[in-house]
Amino acid sequence: MAIPKSTEDYLEAMLMLKEEHGYIRSVDVANQLGVTKPSVSYATKRLRKNGYIITDSDNLITLTEPGMAIASNIYRRHLLLTEFLTKLGVDEATARDDACKIEHDISTESFDAICSHAAKMSGLLQDSLHNTIKEEEYSPEEPLSTGISSQVKTQSHKRQAARQAHHRRPSAEK
Repeated sequence: MAIPKSTEDYLEAMLMLKEEHGYIRSVDVANQLGVTKPSVSYATKRLRKNGYIITDSDNLITLTEPGMAIASNIYRRHLLLTEFLTKLGVDEATARDDACKIEHDISTESFDAICSHAAKMSGLLQDSLHNTIKEEEYSPEEPLSTGISSQVKTQSHKRQAARQAHHRRPSAEK
């Protein structure tokens, strides 16, 4: 059975908040996703019922093992697709938005093929650079498959800044 996009979005946001703050609160989920607190309440009820999260007596949210597996998978896809698109020359904001759309619908086979292609291209570029630049001057870029924790804060801050910029625009522009 396919997992709904909204479920993946909520679990991904929760993982990002856990990595960034060390805890997950409903109010932070609402802010992260730009939704209302009642929407988060409804979603967390559904996520609890499906066994993806638990809440404690302080209403802090914890991802269960199945919830963490889904969140990690979708967030990994998001990071890798964003990086792949930016390496193709797509501006970062567009790459993030497009990765958000693609991450939910792309098959495992296609995603794995993109990762394999990106790794090959990265290796070819690094080999080419290595042959033309003196060894002591050469510093390869970060690999495409960087870890989740190292990029969470940057991605979160960029999303928050984009949301704030969107909310500051006059209503006629929205």
